[in-house]
Amino acid sequence: MYVQKAIVLLFAGNEDNRRNERRKAERKLNEALGLYQKVLGTHIMTAWVHRYLADFHLFHAENSLGSSEDRQKSIKLYGEALQMMSDLGMKDHKECILSLVNLGICHQLEGSLEKAMQLYQEALNIAERELGENHQWKVYVKIQMAYWHKLKGNMKEASALKDDAVKMSDRLALPDNKPRNKFLLHKI
Repeated sequence: MYVQKAIVLLFAGNEDNRRNERRKAERKLNEALGLYQKVLGTHIMTAWVHRYLADFHLFHAENSLGSSEDRQKSIKLYGEALQMMSDLGMKDHKECILSLVNLGICHQLEGSLEKAMQLYQEALNIAERELGENHQWKVYVKIQMAYWHKLKGNMKEASALKDDAVKMSDRLALPDNKPRNKFLLHKI
């Protein structure tokens, strides 16, 4: 019964977030996390809820990022999700890719560029091994890596990664808002 309630809270929190009712959404998402921790403990679903709540704090609407305080919450939650995945023996599985990239985004925004690239590279290594030749998550990682290289002034590497991401996105016929960081392509 607790797991079903947690699932309902996740969906309700997601809907509240979509309607920009962030306080209601955060309360429901935290309640869902508490239920998963209580009932399931160290479990893939508990790790997933950690990542979902971290995403909630990091991303505010399609093209907006949370505050430094939000990023600190995200860093903690992504770290907990990744630790749980490691404890479950899933450290190098595809389920870690988005947490690694988004944790990298947090570090990049906080000025820890080398830590960010380390996380992006780890995510790309897993994606290359675990996913098919073309995958939306690979596009996501490559866009973040391209933007990182642009920030570092390495336009040659930024352009190469951008081209790879655009070609893969075209092969997948992804819309302009998929993946969520696709708007960065215009900044590279």
